Amino acid sequence: MPELKLVNRGELPVLLVDGEELVGAKQNRILNLTILVAALTTTVIPVSCVEAGRWSRRSASFASAARAQYAAGRAMRMEQVSRSLKERGDRRSDQSAIWFDISTKSARLAASSETGAMADMYEQRGSRIDEYVNALVPADGQVGAAFAIDGRLIGFDLFDASHTLRRLFPKLVRSFARDAIDRPESLDRVEPRAAEVESFLAEVGAASADSFPAAGIGEDLRLSGDALAGAALVANGHVVHLSAFRR
Repeated sequence: MPELKLVNRGELPVLLVDGEELVGAKQNRILNLTILVAALTTTVIPVSCVEAGRWSRRSASFASAARAQYAAGRAMRMEQVSRSLKERGDRRSDQSAIWFDISTKSARLAASSETGAMADMYEQRGSRIDEYVNALVPADGQVGAAFAIDGRLIGFDLFDASHTLRRLFPKLVRSFARDAIDRPESLDRVEPRAAEVESFLAEVGAASADSFPAAGIGEDLRLSGDALAGAALVANGHVVHLSAFRR
């Protein structure tokens, strides 16, 4: 089943963010959407497998990896989960499509993996990806970040607190860096335009939104438009996490 059970034994809610990778157990998984898990509760969380060829146990539990699913994969899966919620009322992705996407991306990057693991794409280019992580540092008070590759806006993530962004920022950078490496080298450096970011933010603000009860605390908003895919978790009257991608 594409689900895991999370037990929060702490006195505070726990935030799990769309695309974060959980490693261990019998297969590595990624979170299908952002979830705020209430304190002292057990919650079933929807996930997708990102390791097609392993069914043997490596550990009794999962651990959070220092990365998230690459941005193009996040965008594709976000649309799949939105469609699943609208059509069937569940939060499933298209698992076969995710495995195929990982396989073709691995082939382009000449990344070998005995188990078809997304993790191997990151680990085999770890030093290159870390160059991006070391070069990009959030400013004090920053709560969101938009990412562009070769001057073209790809997407953004926005949180309700600067300390949340700062803690998750390296994972987000690795997500977009993985896609940046999966492109031909460009001789000309193209700077992203602020006007393009502002225009996309306006599109997201004007996008239609379908609301569903969240898997944990709050409500899950699924955003759609002609040229975007997005989702937001809203809890206690404010947006905890909003992410959107150019289609």
